[in-house]
Amino acid sequence: MDDTLLQVASLLPWLPIAVAVLGGLWALRRVRQAPVVHRAERAIAIRLAAALAALASLGTIALVPASNPVGGPIVLFLILGVVLAAAGFAFLSALFGYVVLARPRFGATALVGIIVGPLLLGGTTALAMAWKQDLQNAPYRAAAAAREKETAERSRAVHVSVDDVRVSTTSYRDPALGHDVQIVEAVRLTMFVRVDHDIRFQPGSGFARDALVTLWPPVAGVALTGQTAAEPAPLMAGRDVRFAMVFTYIPVKFNDTLLRALSEPGVWSLELRFRDAQQLDYAVEVPVTLATISPS
Repeated sequence: MDDTLLQVASLLPWLPIAVAVLGGLWALRRVRQAPVVHRAERAIAIRLAAALAALASLGTIALVPASNPVGGPIVLFLILGVVLAAAGFAFLSALFGYVVLARPRFGATALVGIIVGPLLLGGTTALAMAWKQDLQNAPYRAAAAAREKETAERSRAVHVSVDDVRVSTTSYRDPALGHDVQIVEAVRLTMFVRVDHDIRFQPGSGFARDALVTLWPPVAGVALTGQTAAEPAPLMAGRDVRFAMVFTYIPVKFNDTLLRALSEPGVWSLELRFRDAQQLDYAVEVPVTLATISPS
């Protein structure tokens, strides 16, 4: 995305405000002209718009930290400006909404525009801000997607397999089901990693020390044992490296109710992530079937 489009995106939230201001100025002129000036509810509409502006200013005062004693006069003047701007936008948008609906076929129903105008201003401004944020974040999302694609391509050289999967479970009474279910407390398995080419690591780091291994549904504790060399031993091409893995779940107390971030046995996913000496990321995910159940 080029800089011009980003600059246009930054102006989007001001577009509804500009429409409201210009429309409100137009409505100020129209409300003093025929046929609006002869409408029976005209005075009520102006009073309602003024009341809405007062409410907007009071709401702004409540939201803006006007009670900040260390801000000094500059901050107080800024807060006053924000309050007056909120009141002005509310009044102009309310009056604009009324004048737009002030047609013979609507009658007193045109007073609805007093509410519709500010609602449209707030809604379109919020939508424009969301659109602006989305456009500004698009380059970061594109860069992240490109990195993920590169990581996936690079990770084709890493092969992960598991063996000797042992599952410890416990009974948990599910209130929704009304009976006991077996949930996983711990998983022990052996992970084998084989690479198509040598992968080296930076000094002070290493695969066994820095690799992130997760088995989800999410686990509360992970321990990795196996390669524990002080220096970062590389992963050598064509050689299986064995790691003993232990995944454990920890019960949590909340409002005197025992909650466990646990799930039933089934097909889970083991994910391995690490970074090599060139700061290149690798990510591999393989399914793991938790079928060997040993009630604790």
